[in-house]
Amino acid sequence: MKTNCFSNNYLINKLENEGYEVVVPTFLKFLEYDFYSKKFNKVENIDNNKKAYLTKYVIKKTIDYYRKIVETELSKFKRYTPDTPLEASIKNKRNILPLSLQFGEGWLLSNEIGEMAHNNIKNIISIQPFGCISNHIIAKGIYRELKENFDVNLLLLDYESGTSEVNIENRLKLFLENI
Repeated sequence: MKTNCFSNNYLINKLENEGYEVVVPTFLKFLEYDFYSKKFNKVENIDNNKKAYLTKYVIKKTIDYYRKIVETELSKFKRYTPDTPLEASIKNKRNILPLSLQFGEGWLLSNEIGEMAHNNIKNIISIQPFGCISNHIIAKGIYRELKENFDVNLLLLDYESGTSEVNIENRLKLFLENI
């Protein structure tokens, strides 16, 4: 949803064409999210499936290996801002939800917003996919707490089949006028 232009109605293009700088969380965090959820479950004796944990561990180590290579190359560009690995973000407690909340994007959603706020990104649009009731419930449930804890201006946009394009456009315009 975040990175698929067609799914989010070319929202990133629209914002950039209006002169806004858009920062999108990396897709790697979504992949890492699964590993840290499995790790939490293992530590808390919720799920002791060693094969599943080992698989996630190997995937995580592969991500770390290639991330290091990419970060080394990208750091040569003066405008590049390195991404904070999810592990560092978890250790720095930039999350208001427990790691046990794992349905949908669970604790990852609030972690990404906390990380953005930590990096002085104060105007955040969170787009929710159609039919993902768990993301919808989490986002709506922690909306006020995210705004208060991280001092962010937050817009939650739901891309549901029943949501009109005019509704989304109007909410987006109102949000942008208040920046």
